[in-house]
Order: sequence, then C-alpha cells, then structure tokens
Amino acid sequence: MKNNRFSKRARRLVFEPLEHRDLLSVVPATTSLPAAVTDLGSVDFCQVTPAAQTPGMWYRLTAKNTGTLTVIRGLQTPSQQSAATVAIYAQAAQSLLLTAQGTGRIDLPVVAGQTVFVYLPDVQTGETLWLAALVQMSGTTVTIRGTAGADTLVYRGGGNGSITVNQIDYTLPGGWTTLTIVGGNGGDSVFLETMAANENISISPALTRVLSAGRIITVTQVAELAVRASSSAVAEIIDSPGNDQVTFTPNAATFDSPQFRASVTGPSIIHAYARNGGVDSVTFYDSPGADQATYQGDIAILRGDTFYNRAKFFSRVTFVATTGEDTALLNGSSGTDTLGGQLGDVTLQTKGVSVRAKGFWTTIVRSCGGVDVAEVNDSSSDDFVFSFPGDVAVFNLNHTLRIQGFAYTHVYARNGGFDTAYFYDSPGDDTFVGRPDFSSMTTGPYFTRVKFFDGVYAYSRNGGSDVAWLYDSRGDDLLTVRPYYIRLEGPGYSNRVETFSVVRATGGSGGNDRLEMYSSSGQDQLTITPTLSDILFAETPTFVRATRFLQETYYLDKDDLVLGSAPRATIKRDGPTTVINAADYYDPTSPTLGFQRAIDALPKEGGTVILPAGTFTLRQSLVLRSNVTLRGSDAGTTLVRKTQTFALLAATAQAGDQRLSVTSTSGFQVGDEIALVSRAEPDGQLYTIIAIEPGILVLDRPIQYGVFRPEDSAEVTNLIPLVRAEGSPAQPVSNAVIENLTVNGNLNTKYTRWRAIPRGMVDLTYAVNSVVRNVTVTRSPTTGILLKYGRDNLVENSTVIEARNIGIALGWETDAIVRGNLVRGAGYGMASTGWGEGIMANGGRDIRVENNITEYNVGHGLHPAGDLTIGGLWINNISRYNQGNGFHYCFNNFGVWAVNNELYGNDRGVGGLGLGGEYADRFNVVQGNLIYNNQRGGIQVNGGRDNYILGNTLRNNSQKSPGKFAEILLGEVWSTVIVDNRITPAAGGLSIDTTYARLFNIIIA
Repeated sequence: MKNNRFSKRARRLVFEPLEHRDLLSVVPATTSLPAAVTDLGSVDFCQVTPAAQTPGMWYRLTAKNTGTLTVIRGLQTPSQQSAATVAIYAQAAQSLLLTAQGTGRIDLPVVAGQTVFVYLPDVQTGETLWLAALVQMSGTTVTIRGTAGADTLVYRGGGNGSITVNQIDYTLPGGWTTLTIVGGNGGDSVFLETMAANENISISPALTRVLSAGRIITVTQVAELAVRASSSAVAEIIDSPGNDQVTFTPNAATFDSPQFRASVTGPSIIHAYARNGGVDSVTFYDSPGADQATYQGDIAILRGDTFYNRAKFFSRVTFVATTGEDTALLNGSSGTDTLGGQLGDVTLQTKGVSVRAKGFWTTIVRSCGGVDVAEVNDSSSDDFVFSFPGDVAVFNLNHTLRIQGFAYTHVYARNGGFDTAYFYDSPGDDTFVGRPDFSSMTTGPYFTRVKFFDGVYAYSRNGGSDVAWLYDSRGDDLLTVRPYYIRLEGPGYSNRVETFSVVRATGGSGGNDRLEMYSSSGQDQLTITPTLSDILFAETPTFVRATRFLQETYYLDKDDLVLGSAPRATIKRDGPTTVINAADYYDPTSPTLGFQRAIDALPKEGGTVILPAGTFTLRQSLVLRSNVTLRGSDAGTTLVRKTQTFALLAATAQAGDQRLSVTSTSGFQVGDEIALVSRAEPDGQLYTIIAIEPGILVLDRPIQYGVFRPEDSAEVTNLIPLVRAEGSPAQPVSNAVIENLTVNGNLNTKYTRWRAIPRGMVDLTYAVNSVVRNVTVTRSPTTGILLKYGRDNLVENSTVIEARNIGIALGWETDAIVRGNLVRGAGYGMASTGWGEGIMANGGRDIRVENNITEYNVGHGLHPAGDLTIGGLWINNISRYNQGNGFHYCFNNFGVWAVNNELYGNDRGVGGLGLGGEYADRFNVVQGNLIYNNQRGGIQVNGGRDNYILGNTLRNNSQKSPGKFAEILLGEVWSTVIVDNRITPAAGGLSIDTTYARLFNIIIA
C-alpha cells in the first residue's frame, strides 16, 4: 500500500509522511515567499485551470471549514489524477515550510481560517487543480458541508462506506456512527446508496435521516436527494408547506416540492405524509402483477406482491393501473361525496379530497354515509350495467366499476358501443321508469338511472308491489305485452320489464304506436275503454294499463274475458280455423307419407293439420311454416326416423357442388333427406337426394357453404329432424305449433360419431311465438328438442327419453319458456364422454326454465351454457341422479338465476359457476335451492366474480367420499356474496372452503 496511498483506490484521509518525499518530484523543504502567487481567497471548494504551461504555479488559499483539505492535480475530472507532484506549504514569517506533498493528491487536516500555499511544479497545458475543504472527521462523526454553489454528494454503503463530494472520492474510516451532510442551499444534489438491512428512512425538505444498526445519516439544506436502499428498508416522505407531488412506483417513490426533489428506490414499504400545508398530490403506479389499491379515511394504499406504498392526508390521490388484474377500493366519508369520470377512469370527491382510479380491472367505490351521488360515462366499447339496490356495476371486457351505497347513481352511454342495462328490485315496493332516452329504478333509498342506453331490462323478483312506467318516443313504437314481460321499443331504444305487479305504458308522443298482447295459459281479462286498455293476466299477478296507442292487437284464448271495445283494438282468438286431416293425403310412396302435402295444402294464412293415429316412418322432415299447427291424433301418433344410413365421402366436396362421391350408396333412396357433416363443418346442412348413381349421390341443390374433406371424416347421414320449422333472420317462422306427438329417432346405439350435430328431432330455427307442447321424443340420435335463434317460443309438458345428445336445447333464444317437461337419459350410450345435458340454453337472453324434471342424464341436468347467456330464471325444477352436476353454469353467464330448485343424487348440486370466458360468470344468483345427497360438493364456484349464493339449504353432500368435499367450495372468486345459507355438512366435512377465495367477498357461514 505504500506506493498507492494517494491513488484512486485508496481514497483515505491521511497525511503524506515526509520520509516518502524521495518518491516524488524534488521540491524545496523551505522557500521564500513567491513573487507570483494566485490568491484564491477563502476556499471550501474550487476548481482552477492554469492559463498556460509553466515551470511552476503558486496558489494561496484560506480554508473556509475545519476538516480535511483535499488538493488534487489532474486532467478532466478529479478521478484522473496526475502523476505530477503537488505540494502544500505553511507560512512561517517570510518563508514557506513544506507541510505535505504527493503525487496527484494530498489530504491535509486544516482548521477554518488556516492559510496554506499550494505549489504545482512543471504545469502542463490542460491540467486542472481541485481544492476542497468540505469533509470533517471528529471521532465517530463525519460531517460534509456544501458550498454556496450546486454541489453533488454521493454516499455508497458497504463495508465502511465511501463518499464522493463534487467528484472527489473519500473512503470513510472504520467505526464511524454518524454521517451528517449539510448542503449550502445552492441547489445541491445528494445520492445515498445505503443498502443496509432493516433501515428506517425519513425524507423531508428540511431533514432526511437514514437509521440502520449503529449508524445514522442525516441530510439537510439540499435541493435534490436520491436514496437507494434494500427491500428490507422502510421509508417515509414528509411534505413541505407548499404544493407537493409524490409519485409511487413499486419499491420506489419520488417527491417534488417547490425547493426540493427527492426519490427513494428499493424499500418494500414506503409511506408519504402531507402534514404541513399546501395542495399536495400523490400518484401510485402498479406493477405487472395483481395489485390492490385502497382509499379510506385520508389513507391511500397501493400494494402488490413485493411492495406496499401508502400516503396519508393528501388532497389529490391518483391510482394508475397499467397491467395485471388490479383492483381498487375507494371508500367515501360520512358526508356527501360525489363520483365522476368514465368506466376505467373515475374520480371520487370525498371530504375535500380528490381520489382517482384509472385503468383498474375492478374498481369498487363505497359510500360510508351521506347522500352520495355518482355520475359516470361509458366506454367506447359494448358496456353493461347491472343494478341491484345500493349496488351498481358498470363493466366491459376490460374494466369493472362497482358503485355501492350511493343514494343516486347516473350512468351515461355517450361514447359508443351497444350498451345494455339490467335493473333488479328490492324486497320492498319499487318503481321503474323507462323512457326512450333514459330509464331509472328506485329501490328504497337508492335511485339509479341510465341514459342513452340501447337496451334496458328491469326484473321484479324479490317481492313487493313493483310498478313500471313506460313512455314512448316520437317515432313508431311497439308495446309487447306478455304474461312474464312487457317491452316498449322504438327507434334506438328498448325497455323491457319482467313480472312487475303493475305496468303503465303510454304512447301518443308521435308516430304510429302499436300494442300487441299475447294471453297467458289462464283466463285473462281485457278491459277496453275509449281512452285506455287494462290487461289482467291470470298466470302472473301482472296488471297492465296502456294509453294512447293507435293500434292494439290482442291474441287471446277462447276463455279470455273481454270487456268493452274501441276502433283501435282488434281481438284475435285461437288463430286460423282451417283444419286438414293428414290421413286424406296419405301416400306410402312419399318420403313423408303425404303428410307434407297436407301441410302445404293449408291456405296462406295457415291452419291445423291433424295426423292420423299410428306409427309412421319418415325419410324427410315435416316442415312447418308460419301459423301452422301440427297435431297428433288423440289416439296416439308416432313418427319414426328411417333406419340409420350413412356413408363417408370418397372425395372432397365444397360449396357449389351438387354431386357427392361416397364410399357406398347402400341404404340410400331417392327422396331421402340427409345431413352433410364433417369435423370441420358440423352444422348438419340438410339436402334431399334426387338421384343415385354408382358411388354418387345427387343433391336437390348445390352445397351452400363449406368444404367437406374425407380427411375430416366428412359424411352423409340421415340424422335429420322429423319435424322442423326453419325461418331466417329477415323472415322468421311465427306461430308454429307442434303438439300431441311422439317422435322416435330410431337411435342406432353403435353409431356415435355425430352425437353433437346441432339438429334436434324436433327443430325450430329462427322461429317466434311458436310452441312445442305435449311432445314425446325417444331415442334421438342427436338432440331431442332444439330451438335456435328464435324468440318468445314455448316448450311445455313434453318428454325426452334417451337422446344421444341433449334432451332440450336452446341456442341463442330470447324470451323462451321451457316448463313442465321431463328429460331422462340424455347422452344415452355415451357414458364415458360425460356429455348429454338434460336442458341446456347456450347463449341468448331471458330464458325461463321452470317446473321441469331432469334425471339420469350422462351430462348435467340443468345447464345455462356459455356464449354470453344473459338473464333467465331457472326455478322450481328437479334435477336428480345425473352423472354431471344437477345445475351447471359454464362461462359468460350474466344474471342467470337458479331459484328454488331441488338438486340431489348428482355429481355436484351446482357447479361450473365462474369457469371462464371473456367475461367469466357474473351477477348470477343461486338462491333458495335444496341441495342434498350429491356425490361431491353441494355448490362449487370455480371462479368468476360478482355472483350471489343466498339462502340455500345444503346437507349431506360428499356422498362419494364422506367429509372430503365441502358443501360450498370456492375457487379464485372475487366480490362474491355467500350469506344466509343453511348448511349441514357430512361428518368431517367443511361448510364453506374459502382456501382460494380472493378479494371483496362477503362470506357468512
């Protein structure tokens, strides 16, 4: 170490011993006062560049501070120390005495006011002299003082630590305990890289303090400060009297005030306080993970897996989420608060504080008292509003906003997309108002309004005498009145209310306003006066009053009671009157035995075809058009599908082809209706064979779409419906009725390849106001009864036994009713697949499934499936002894209620809730069900959020392995409410397993 004592590596505060002078350039030990000397005056820090090359330069200076005088001779920076000599002299009378000399650098103890001379021999062009008197050692204390200018000070921990002052490096001595840095208020910058374990860091404009084991660092009078610490450190930031800004990022924070800027990096816990006045702001930024923001009572927190950032008493708080499933919970005050903004970016004004949450996956804003008001706008995409009393949710694919406990909530659809809103009642007397531009629901102390929404739905399900007021637009409006719902719609709006006690609908604002009323199964009463019409349904306790409609049409049963009349009202009872006996058209050579000719013989306005008694094998579907009723004989009519016939394609066929090359034509006949399918094209396109040649089947028309390849197992098969009604989006089939029939699919149990073909033995596609009643379907090779893309259809009092696929299936239906049916043995012969649902609704809206029995099915008993199934009430059903779940949600179910069902002997009682999808299952209600003796758990909530498990009775489940399965099992659920359930677990079992539950759940066992 002798030769590098003054090197950059050592950087120690030492004197140069005189015995080492022989290693340096020769300078005199004594000399007279120089004739030419540059007087630097009082020096704490300065940098001097000699004017030109010279044999030697003398400088005189007076130390401004007590401590260490550092003299460095170098090039561009102090770290580039010269190899040339530097010497320091002290004055004695008229002579100078050599005090210290070194190569490139000298560190000399001085006292304030001490004058010294610095000599640089052999000065070269480009050399620079640095002089500093800023560092003082006193026992275990190190003090660093800044100048009046802008100083830069860097501390690095590790070992004894080191410090750099204006680019001059020092190694701190062992045993130091206190490091004090005092800036000169000249715009100084300090960087502390401490990195010790368990430090406490306090940062403020006036004083910064870092405490660690046995050491303390203080910093004062600086303009900028940066601290880098370990993750075990805890840091706090304290404000100034001015307007300050704190910005948090994970494990870091910055602080900006009028005269001070600071940052801290590394600690896992950072606090910030706004105690000293000013309008202070704080902004929190998230991590890539799932972070949680909260605000309550002046305290704002954002936490993640590796960090906890907290701020208190700030006037403006902003939380910003950029990635991950971040959640924010904002709590208001006991006073009157307001909420504004738009979905994905909202601001709560509470007790003089502005709290903003931007970009969060889920934001929950809670009222804590007062008459709070929320006014928020939608996004530019398709948005949804679900409004429960005191709990309003606004959401889309990316963001969810929950507004809880606010007295007034207003949501505006101003930014585009197709926006829909759903209102639910309270147990009390509630009021809904639906207008073309806005709709509102008042439930006790809560008022919720949506404005400019495309579709609004209101449900009365929780009791009370609820009233709905519906108002028309200035255009042409249509009021549809049905037993379970009333809808008023017109240009750009639709308001639908379900099972309200009283509905008052008003037209007359302009346009040709019409009313269409459809009777219920009981004796309804219609009262018509010159100014209004009153409707009282027997099937549901709903009273409707309609005023100022120009045209009113009533479709009534023969037993319905009509009082009064008016020119605007037209009464239609029992539909068309033409009746044809199909026996008169019987033709054994016809693929439909002449029954289709009987249907086609009905007049344009429709009528009824009565099939003869007996059993009849068909090779083509019976096809119904609008206003046609197909009725079996009271003595019993059975339609049977021709024996299973199929052949694989021998060559690729595609759209436009009419000739199919097949591996065999055996079993096919001219006139057979067939389905063309493949794994790539499973829709089951229907065609009729018009000619058969060797290895060729000729179809009645070219293939409509798709490519059918042998490598995709393309096939021709007679898996066809036996009765169907098939319309189009522009021209749906309406008022078709199929009743009093038995349909036998003639299942070949060895044929399993096309169990999922989306065709039913009874098949209604794009049908409206149509009925399947008292129909029995047995041994279907596909689905028993299928309804697709229709609305206001009814399947009742029918039976499906041993269907290969689904018993009763609905695909993208709206306002359909499925009631009083029995489904047994769906998935027949396919036990290993787990597929074969009893009753399933895939997609669609507001399906009502009630008083059905589903049993012994391979799949699930009751299944509201995915593809955005919205609304719907599944009530008073029995689902038992199914290989799958008694009731099975799937994915993307919104607002599907499972109420008062009896579920026993299944795999689970209720399962699949929250399985996934773009939206996951949300705002579904499982309420009042009796769930017992199932093989595994009673209710399984796989995931999802915002669902309700209320008032169910669960007992003695986990039959497969007593005590192994909880009665209610929760996966990763969010904002799920589980209350008022009566649970009796099997011996050793749990009532509710919450192991994987996430945030914002309300769970009361």
